[in-house]
Amino acid sequence: MIRDLRVESYRSFDAFQVSGLNRVNLFTGKNNSGKTSLLESVEIIYSFGDPATLTDIAIRRGELLPSELESYASRSDQPIDATHFFYGHNFRLGDTFSISTRNGVEESVVARVARQNEFESQPELFHD
Repeated sequence: MIRDLRVESYRSFDAFQVSGLNRVNLFTGKNNSGKTSLLESVEIIYSFGDPATLTDIAIRRGELLPSELESYASRSDQPIDATHFFYGHNFRLGDTFSISTRNGVEESVVARVARQNEFESQPELFHD
């Protein structure tokens, strides 16, 4: 069970930390305040940063259409428009977003812009 969660440079969070989480937690807020991003960060940490999870998130958000995946051998090879994953939708090569938890043992996932692929606006992300 996650007790503490820290999110940096992910979606709407420049830096966000919540402590004292329990088995059931209620998060409320206005539209576009980060509730879904918070849940996505938990999904990413539990997937150990699997790139396919980022693809799944992009599909659910409508940032990547499932039909765009047909031209690639596997979802993990699919380059996605990574700007949506970074705070302020602005980044350079080498920039990162990180998600970490503490539940007795600290776990973290760091995704960084690794290289440009053939589409200048779609850098690939990978887990360190």
